[in-house]
Amino acid sequence: MSLRNRLLALFTAFGILPLCALGGYQYVRTQRAVEALVGTQTAQLAERATTRITDRWSRLRSDLLLVAGNTETERIYAARGDSLQLARALGLAAPFFRDLWQQIGAGYEAIELRDARGRRLFQLGDLERDPSGSVAATLNTQEIVRGPASGAIVGVVVASPRLDALLPADVLAARFGEAGYSIIVDRATGLVLYHPRHAGLNQRLQTLLRADSLAARRVLSQSGRGRFTSGRGDSTRVASWVSLDEPPWSVIVSASVPEFGTAFARLRREALAVVLLVAVLMWAAFTLASRRATRSLQALTRAADQVGRGNFAPVLPPAGRDEVGRLAQAFQAMTGKVAEMVTQLERSRQLAAIGEFAAELSHEIRNPLTALKLNLQRIERSVRGERAPAGAAAPLAISLREIDRLDRVVSGILHLGRPHTGPRSVVPLRAVAEQALAVTSEQAAAQHVEIATEFPVPDDVAVDAEELRAAILNLLVNALEAMAGGGRLRLWTEAAGAEVALVIEDSGPGIPAAERARLFHPFHTTKPHGTGLGLAAALRTVEAHGGHLTLVAPRHGAGAAFCLQLPLASVEVTT
Repeated sequence: MSLRNRLLALFTAFGILPLCALGGYQYVRTQRAVEALVGTQTAQLAERATTRITDRWSRLRSDLLLVAGNTETERIYAARGDSLQLARALGLAAPFFRDLWQQIGAGYEAIELRDARGRRLFQLGDLERDPSGSVAATLNTQEIVRGPASGAIVGVVVASPRLDALLPADVLAARFGEAGYSIIVDRATGLVLYHPRHAGLNQRLQTLLRADSLAARRVLSQSGRGRFTSGRGDSTRVASWVSLDEPPWSVIVSASVPEFGTAFARLRREALAVVLLVAVLMWAAFTLASRRATRSLQALTRAADQVGRGNFAPVLPPAGRDEVGRLAQAFQAMTGKVAEMVTQLERSRQLAAIGEFAAELSHEIRNPLTALKLNLQRIERSVRGERAPAGAAAPLAISLREIDRLDRVVSGILHLGRPHTGPRSVVPLRAVAEQALAVTSEQAAAQHVEIATEFPVPDDVAVDAEELRAAILNLLVNALEAMAGGGRLRLWTEAAGAEVALVIEDSGPGIPAAERARLFHPFHTTKPHGTGLGLAAALRTVEAHGGHLTLVAPRHGAGAAFCLQLPLASVEVTT
């Protein structure tokens, strides 16, 4: 079986079949979704009703505070011990309470002022009606009256709110569906205070919910809110309830599930059809995608063969956002790393060869060069003393200059091939850079080059300060030689994770793109009299310290910028 067919089989087994099973499961599960919808709507209606009841209860309580805290009430309680003064106080207070009752009387059956012993001092409302035994009797609320001077309890104001004043008829009449309705239960007595059918009033909740006594107990015993389901099949109902603390009521909103099931049955069939259609489309799309993916994998296989033959720039499939596209990007990055490693290996081989060559060069060339230089200097002194032909001065100067150039080449080769075994110590990178700048300061001033430095970050590094100073000096000299007509030299440090970076940027003409690939190769130079060893030696020094030296894009216009990165010193290094 081919790879594409195996992928199709796996996709069918673990993608299409589970999707079809999920569609069937969702087809069955829609019934629960209908119940959840009904429950959400009934819960909203119950919340709205409790909010309105709470608002009305708060207004009645504020009216009761007005009755308990006015001046006339205080005068009545102040005269409670003297019948004559009490009668006078009641007579004076009668007009005030009559006007007050006209304003708040619609919300109460009666309001009584009683003293601390429970004796009635004054009444507002229907004095002839005895509310005891009625539903409204359970709504009695009271407010304690304290003496204005002593703060002691002198009596209590007892009120019997009217039931219709607390029940928001418009909200309770709202329902979800034709078969929906709301009821209100007094948790203290278990009686139904409101029911859309008159026969349900004053019935016990357990009687109404005899098919689900557990739900009735939950409503009567718990505060907060909840939901329960009663009945089965075509008689299934979902009810949401919300309980109030004051008054101790619970609002229950109920709705019929089958009332909405017919419409959702069609939706279930449509949803199942959509799932099956999506499964077919997914299978077709995966077939096309797998064909494209296998073509890309074949292209990657050919690219891997090319890399095996030494071609580190193979033809890769177009990079995309899928896994094969990311694989192509990773493969391209890998080939780049391999090419870089090969380049570094080749450079290491060159440096090793230079190291072996340097030992022979020191003996075979440098010693004869020293003898030639001494003899030519002696002849030069003879020319200056007119003991030799004057025409020999120019050839002597050229010879001495070329011998100095050869000596620099030999010194550079020796430094490039010599192992870096000098002692290291923890020093600030800025200090090493400033020492290198001090060496080139006169040259910079003579060339009218402005120097700007900024070292804002911690930069302690464990290095051989002399070797690192020589590497930085090479970079500074190159930068100054690029600005013979003046310019600006910038040095700054910046944090780079566990490393610190020193950037050296000049405002010169920059480095041509064609020269950048071989910039750090030994003996490669663009200067007429250069040796091509400065940057190679600087790179060798930085890498020997565990760092990196790279050419980066300048941040301040044209020019060239080199970034020298070294690890920050985490512990003190002893020499």
